[in-house]
Amino acid sequence: MPVPDPRTGTLYVWITSCFLFTCLIVGGALLFLYLLKPESETTTWYPVAGLVFISLPFVFWGITIAYIILSRLLGFRLGSSGNSPNAAAAAAAEADGMDENNGAMDVVVENDTRTSHESERPLALSMAT
Repeated sequence: MPVPDPRTGTLYVWITSCFLFTCLIVGGALLFLYLLKPESETTTWYPVAGLVFISLPFVFWGITIAYIILSRLLGFRLGSSGNSPNAAAAAAAEADGMDENNGAMDVVVENDTRTSHESERPLALSMAT
């Protein structure tokens, strides 16, 4: 199974960030216009709309934090990667450690000492005493 590209979600992050930044700018502009323009029937909605636009990013991040906390407490995650019909079969094959092409076991090396930057000298000195 090919490894998914970690950069696939960066477009969503940029779009969401730009949208939330635009909400802050528009909300600030509406509040600034409310301060500058004389009060009339057309400017009465400026403070309400300005506060809604400014509070939208904070509501978004609050919902995001609540989702992260609840998903970790309850043990579930929603995502776009698990929507395909073959995702369950691929996850089961991956959990078994079997390669779907030839049935061979996958070897996973989590601690490769050849690429480690840790020094072995302190360990050798502690063993000598």
